[in-house]
Amino acid sequence: MPTKFVYEVYKAVRNEVGYDYPGMIKLNSSDFEKGGYSEDDAITVMLQMEQERVDAIEISGGTYQSQSMTGEGQSGKGGYFVEFARGAKNKLKVPVIVTGGFQDREHIAAAIDDAVDMVGIGRALILDPDMPRKMMDGDSSEFQSDMRRGSWKYLNTISMLSWFEVQMERIAQGKEPDPDMHVTRAAWHALTHVGLKAFAPRRG
Repeated sequence: MPTKFVYEVYKAVRNEVGYDYPGMIKLNSSDFEKGGYSEDDAITVMLQMEQERVDAIEISGGTYQSQSMTGEGQSGKGGYFVEFARGAKNKLKVPVIVTGGFQDREHIAAAIDDAVDMVGIGRALILDPDMPRKMMDGDSSEFQSDMRRGSWKYLNTISMLSWFEVQMERIAQGKEPDPDMHVTRAAWHALTHVGLKAFAPRRG
């Protein structure tokens, strides 16, 4: 049953911080693998965690080897998992957050108005750390949320995490993110700094 591991980790955290400290959990809607973790499994886990007094549930999905995480075959700026999150919200009493694919103010506002309590922003925020401030100031433009892809699909897939890691490293060094950085530069950086293990699956 997919609940056991999540439950044990959550209980261990609660034993340390108690129930007065806010505790939320991020869960996949599905891993999109045949015979794998399904949307029905996800709902089962969420209902169980609600009973365990989790304060909020954040919904994402897929793995970094699936289209849902690489951005291929997705609508992008409108959010990847909004429909599932809307259905989950109807079954849950705790606040629901959805993360994945948001790039503009319009779709974030629509998701909050129509489906969920909050929206999470990940990759787009790395490429433009001022994104929330710009949106609050009324900026309605679309923000880039993915790397510039090369022609070799396999290299794009295995280098995606490294590409964003290099962007975060640039920010830590006081530099601006480089949205136009070629994927081969990220691959070389990962290879020289981490070795081949940088290209191993890191989320499953």
